[in-house]
Amino acid sequence: TSALTRLVNPWNLAAVPCGSQPVGRDSDGAPISVQFIGPQFSEWKLLDIMQDVEDELGGPWPTVGPAAG
Repeated sequence: TSALTRLVNPWNLAAVPCGSQPVGRDSDGAPISVQFIGPQFSEWKLLDIMQDVEDELGGPWPTVGPAAG
């Protein structure tokens, strides 16, 4: 989980809502995501925007686990 949220945590610690939204996979199958950051107290608006992006791009996508090895 920490690898999935490492770029979100600093924003959340600054009391700024932030989320990482999966948007698909690259040509090698690696997951691609977009980070959304909003002004303070805009959590619900940010979640609505992230839901709209997911709906528009055909998500949700399957969960990706750590690489075996």
